[in-house]
Amino acid sequence: MHMKWTIIVLAFVFIIAYWLMTERRRQLRLKADRKDLTADEFTEFFESNGIPKSFTTVIYGYLQGLLAVKGVPITPEDDLQEMLGIGSSSGVLLDDAVEDALLLVKVNFPFKQHMEIFAQENGWSGKVHDLVKLLFFLKCKSEEMGVNQTA
Repeated sequence: MHMKWTIIVLAFVFIIAYWLMTERRRQLRLKADRKDLTADEFTEFFESNGIPKSFTTVIYGYLQGLLAVKGVPITPEDDLQEMLGIGSSSGVLLDDAVEDALLLVKVNFPFKQHMEIFAQENGWSGKVHDLVKLLFFLKCKSEEMGVNQTA
């Protein structure tokens, strides 16, 4: 009986290790394929949509921290779930990612109802650009409401 559980645990560990290695290889390939992309291109995309570079630079840094391989360029069209694990059952919950990112841009207020309003008004395709626009919307909404910002 003890041997059976040992085999099950080892199989589980092997599956997780295999998945992590596969994800790391995928991101290393992406890094090589995207070697000419820069963070400036990311911020310029959003600047052309009225979102300040200072804001998107912070958000870009946060998103970089979610990657298994550091330095893989992120594009506005990347899928949140596939690229960053945001919203996936094994990754970061969207609400948690929003809360963490808002704290980095010094915003702390109840945001969930405003997320729904944003999605209804703007649509939601699950891309990085949706998240960045949502975060900026929430930042503006907190300022508009005069909600306490973090120090």
